[in-house]
Amino acid sequence: MRSVDDCANRRNLTDRGRDHARAIGEAIRALRIPIGPVMASPLCRTVETATLAFGRAERSAAVIETGPGAAGSPDRFSALRGLLSAVPPEGMNAVIVGHAYRFYSLVGGQYLDEGEAAIVWPDGAGFTLVTRAGLAQWRELAELR
Repeated sequence: MRSVDDCANRRNLTDRGRDHARAIGEAIRALRIPIGPVMASPLCRTVETATLAFGRAERSAAVIETGPGAAGSPDRFSALRGLLSAVPPEGMNAVIVGHAYRFYSLVGGQYLDEGEAAIVWPDGAGFTLVTRAGLAQWRELAELR
């Protein structure tokens, strides 16, 4: 079994993916959105995405863990559900760079495209999907500023 730290033998970001990560980070900075914790799945491509966009990444197994539940059960991806439900520090926004299937499983039938972000409103017990934004939407918002 390959280690998650073995980036040479994993699927990594393409040049296009790197460009998108940088561009999303630039748009978020242009919008002056305050960013607090930045958590990423331990896989190389998610850590690289977070680092390119936000300048840092904390590897978090909670972003990728499947948990004890069978597919479709409520405790499936419970660690990620906990991260999405956690209220970030006052005046900040938390960022989680993860994987589409886990999000799809928690939100119910909504896959995220590569490079797309979901904005969720956490309430400590759960979360609500507010909207989704891809690179084009981030750029449009930054231009309006």
